[in-house]
Amino acid sequence: DACFDGQTASRETVDDLLIYVRVEEIDGPSGTLARAGPCLVRANRGLPLVGLVEVDEADLGRDAALVTTMLTHEIGHVLGIGTLWDRGGLLHGRDTDNPLFLGATAKDAYAALGGGTSLVYVENTGGEGTKNGHWRETTYRSELMTGWINAGTNAMSTLTIASLFGAILDPEGRRSREPYDIVVVLGHNDEPPTAAARRRRAPSPPPGGRCGLSGRIPRACRPCRGPFS
Repeated sequence: DACFDGQTASRETVDDLLIYVRVEEIDGPSGTLARAGPCLVRANRGLPLVGLVEVDEADLGRDAALVTTMLTHEIGHVLGIGTLWDRGGLLHGRDTDNPLFLGATAKDAYAALGGGTSLVYVENTGGEGTKNGHWRETTYRSELMTGWINAGTNAMSTLTIASLFGAILDPEGRRSREPYDIVVVLGHNDEPPTAAARRRRAPSPPPGGRCGLSGRIPRACRPCRGPFS
């Protein structure tokens, strides 16, 4: 029962990563699309061994591209993005107005993207499962691992890839990045972007979506459950 109640016992050897995917009732249409995280991690390096992705059955029939983006995002949480940061000492300022990610390669990647600073901003709003576990929406907008999914492209940038360096990926992983530009770089106070940038970064919600004013649908990550091995 490391991942979910009633989980079938497994005797297989997992030499990389095993992910269970389940369709569950979470909160109905247009709420939390899915949740995910590692269930077991390896004792030697703390790498995820077994993980779980749970998808809200009410949202499974959405546009195929949106569902693909959602699942890619959740696999990021299984890999440890937002779910293992505390364990690795990578999150500074949990539950404050300005939580930060401390990974050195991610800070370098953000600066290289044109961030103008090496501070990597973590989400400081939203409920449990959103804040403290995603990149900050007001700064990174349509990046894959913010806490809200946007209509259109949600790019996996070098920031997300670099946050896994030294844990999941070697430097060759940098080649897997997708095109991503920071339109507005925000500081500590997270002042709203200009009207032009807001239109570009907050497109209309996907068909059938019931989203907030910025056209965003909240995502949730799932903290680790069960013993570490």
